[in-house]
Amino acid sequence: MRSGLEIQAALTVFVAKWSGFSGTEKAEAQTFLNELFACYGNDRSEVGARFEDFATSAGFMDLHWPGVLIVEMKGPTVPLEKARDQRERYWQESSDEE
Repeated sequence: MRSGLEIQAALTVFVAKWSGFSGTEKAEAQTFLNELFACYGNDRSEVGARFEDFATSAGFMDLHWPGVLIVEMKGPTVPLEKARDQRERYWQESSDEE
């Protein structure tokens, strides 16, 4: 398990790497999320988080960690409000999934 200082140092490097990203959601979303998990000393697949999981009426969740987290990624130029309905449907439709 990483200490708080180790996590903070890893997140500082992570932010420096990704803060200038100008590509698309599809290009680097999975790399971004895997590297974020690694900052905390975790492997996404080992904790049970899955990419493109659970088809809903809104599509597939970019990342689903059942019972813990849903991630819907957007490119840096896309306002998050454009995905509000999508995020809400993911949450509602996955509430009984394990």
